[in-house]
Amino acid sequence: MQKADQTQKSHQQTPQLERVGIPAVAALLLLWILFLGWYTLDTADQVVRGFAREAIQHQAQDITHFRNFYSAEIVKRAQKAGITVTDNYKDLPHALPLPATFVIDFGQYMRKMEDGTHLALYSELPFPGRVAERHLDDFQKAALAHLKLNPEIPYTREELHEGRTYLRYAQADRMQANCVACHNTYPGSPKTDWQVGDVRGALEVAMPIDHWQNEASTLLLRSFGMLVVEAIAGLAVVWISLRQLRKTLQKSQAVSKKNQHSNRALRAQMQQREAMEQGLRESQAALTTAKERAESANLLKGEFLANMSHEIRTPMNGIVGMTQLTLQTALNETQREYLTLANTSALHLLSIINDILDFSKIEAGHLSLQLVRMGPAQVLENTVRSFTPEVQAKGLEVQVHIAPDVPGEVMSDPVRLRQILTNLIGNAIKFTAQGGLHIRLEREAATTDAEVVLKFSIADSGIGFDPTKTEQLFSPFIQADGSITRSFGGTGLGLAITRSLVELMGGQISAVSQLGQGATFSFTIKATVPQTRQDPLAVAPKGSAAPARCLKVLIAEDHPINQKLAAILLEQMGHACVLVDDGDKALEALAQDRFDMVLMDVMMPHMDGLTALKALRAMEAQGRPRTVVIMVTAHAMAGDRERFMAQGADGYVSKPISTPMLEAEIALLS
Repeated sequence: MQKADQTQKSHQQTPQLERVGIPAVAALLLLWILFLGWYTLDTADQVVRGFAREAIQHQAQDITHFRNFYSAEIVKRAQKAGITVTDNYKDLPHALPLPATFVIDFGQYMRKMEDGTHLALYSELPFPGRVAERHLDDFQKAALAHLKLNPEIPYTREELHEGRTYLRYAQADRMQANCVACHNTYPGSPKTDWQVGDVRGALEVAMPIDHWQNEASTLLLRSFGMLVVEAIAGLAVVWISLRQLRKTLQKSQAVSKKNQHSNRALRAQMQQREAMEQGLRESQAALTTAKERAESANLLKGEFLANMSHEIRTPMNGIVGMTQLTLQTALNETQREYLTLANTSALHLLSIINDILDFSKIEAGHLSLQLVRMGPAQVLENTVRSFTPEVQAKGLEVQVHIAPDVPGEVMSDPVRLRQILTNLIGNAIKFTAQGGLHIRLEREAATTDAEVVLKFSIADSGIGFDPTKTEQLFSPFIQADGSITRSFGGTGLGLAITRSLVELMGGQISAVSQLGQGATFSFTIKATVPQTRQDPLAVAPKGSAAPARCLKVLIAEDHPINQKLAAILLEQMGHACVLVDDGDKALEALAQDRFDMVLMDVMMPHMDGLTALKALRAMEAQGRPRTVVIMVTAHAMAGDRERFMAQGADGYVSKPISTPMLEAEIALLS
């Protein structure tokens, strides 16, 4: 009886809860959300304004420090050198601006270059030449009055100008020790009794802050929108649950036992739902964390590969270059054998580095094709010919068959095609102890008249592989048999890179084999047939030729071994060179002498190569003759060449320096 009474009471309270309780909770929740939104937006607005004040204060202080440095160092040295320092420097040759004139003109430059940022320097006592153009607004007048009484306290104010909110910041422009004498003796100075610390005027920086406020507000509004949706969804779930509970109670009122069972089932269902929601929230949080970690790891990997490329390639440049130069000298057989082994090992290490960088480019989607005219048969024959020493050393027979209907010229990327063929032919030779290779080039059906599909097949009589592990061969860092790495070496990246390159060229790759019965690797590429006949692109490197003229080259390189290597290579090409070890010295040498070309390293102490390049191009913009600059660097990641060229370089050679590549780049630009 008591249980029945409790059931009826609960049944009566449920509709009341639906009519009053849920709306009350919703109203309170809405008020709380509105208060929290207002409080957060207000706090964010204060944070944005505080950040803007700090940023603009730092900028003003930096400009003041730079002006003081200019007054104490540049102007002083210029005056000692007999250079005129005046406010109308633009009308005089070999003249420099006064410090205040410099800051005013710099402010006008910033107004053109910066998006909305204004810089101004003004005074109640301007020089006579500035009176006509001096127009002070209300803020500037108020700032001068305030700073005159409170020179240590900056004057700030927000203003709306042309639909944008600006934060205007003015600080006292006080007389320094090295400025007093100049101002008191300068012809036309409006005041000649200045003292150290006097307020000369005001330095103002005005910066728009509305975009920061808009971004912060937009982000917070989105967040609160999501919070409101979640709150509504939660109330809906509660409302639905209460309706379900009401129906359950109505049905259980007649039968007490069923009522108890239904209540237990309902509680279990609600607990399960809460557990599921909790699990879903934890899963979402875990997925978000995993995504952030993956993105961070990907960025760190790219930075790591770029840094390792530079750190490894720099000493590798010295090792490979010096061993190759030493091999060109008179050596006994033992010395030549040792140096040949060292050079081979260095080139093998460089090949591994290139594989890792290529794989990183493919993963990042930065690898692209360079389509030029090329002869596919010529690329194949030249690639096979490059393996002649390995084939002869193992006593293998290589047969090459080229179908007669293969076009003589197509538009494709010969470098990537040669890389694919080198990987597959090199693997076939490596895993073949006796017998030989059979290589075929055929033409398959084309989709259009201008498009052709070429099929390459490389069959060997080597050790073969388990056909069930074919897919593993093309997976990165995996080989079909772990003992292969110990027996034959390799990174496990070659075939993965090969498949990616084949797919990039519009084709497919496959492999067929049985253990102990050799293997056949086949791949296709898509190419277009050029409409007009031209000489095919030369694939094999040409022999070095004497330079057209002797160039005077400046080498900017901080690594002593790489300095010596570059100097030897240039001297062998018939050029004269001068060595410096950082960007500052490179600029000094360029200022003192005329050079035909500069080989500029990127990573150097004191001043790096890119900074020196920008400074050189800035000097050339003032009328100095342009000097050809080739960036010689260990940076070899995707986009490095384009990045250097965009900043003013004329050419690019990566380390380790290849003599043909350097010679070709010099010949192209000289």
